[in-house]
Amino acid sequence: TPGFVCSEDSLSSPNIICPAGFYCPIGTQTSDPFRNDTTLRPYPCPPGTYCLSGTGFKDVIEGNFTHPQPCIAGFYCESGTPSARGTGVCPSGFFCPKGSSVPLPTPKGHFTKYEGSLEPTVCLPGFYAPTIENKECFPCPPGAECLGEGLSTASLCPPGTYRGSLENDGVSCLNCPQGSWSQNWNIRDKDEC
Repeated sequence: TPGFVCSEDSLSSPNIICPAGFYCPIGTQTSDPFRNDTTLRPYPCPPGTYCLSGTGFKDVIEGNFTHPQPCIAGFYCESGTPSARGTGVCPSGFFCPKGSSVPLPTPKGHFTKYEGSLEPTVCLPGFYAPTIENKECFPCPPGAECLGEGLSTASLCPPGTYRGSLENDGVSCLNCPQGSWSQNWNIRDKDEC
C-alpha cells in the first residue's frame, strides 16, 4: 500500500514503513531511496515540503500526513526533508513564508533582523537599505533625505537646502537659514550655506 514497503515476497502485510523525507507509491519494493536498479523505491519529497515516515503520495494535501506537508513558515525545506523544522531555520537577511524551498533574500528597502522571519520589514522614513539581504536599515546619511518607507536610495539635498544627522534635523532637507543660500548639492550643515 502507499506509504509502506514490501521488501520480501509473499508478505501478508507490508514489512517496512516508508522512511521520513520520502514518499513510497503503491508497490514500493525497497526502503533504499538511492537504488537505481528499480523504479519501485522511495522518492524524495518535493522542495518546499516535508514528509514524515509513512508518506505514500507526491501531491500536497495539508493536514493529511500520508501526503507531503508544506514547510512551516520561518523554515525552508529542500528536497527530501524529513522534519517539520525543515532543512533549517531561515537566516537573518532572508525570509521564509510557508512552503519555502530556499530562504528568500530581503529586497532593497527592507530588512529581516532575526532568524525565522516570515516576511521582510519595510524600512521607515529616515532610513534606507541599498542592497538585498539586509539585516537592518541604515540611517539616511547627512546631506540627503529619506522621506518615504521602503527606500533603497537616499535623495541628495538640492541647492539651497541642508541636512545633518537624523537626531538633529529629522528626515527631510531643511532650507538654508534666512539670508543665506548655497548652489551646492549634498550640504550637511547650515554653516555651509
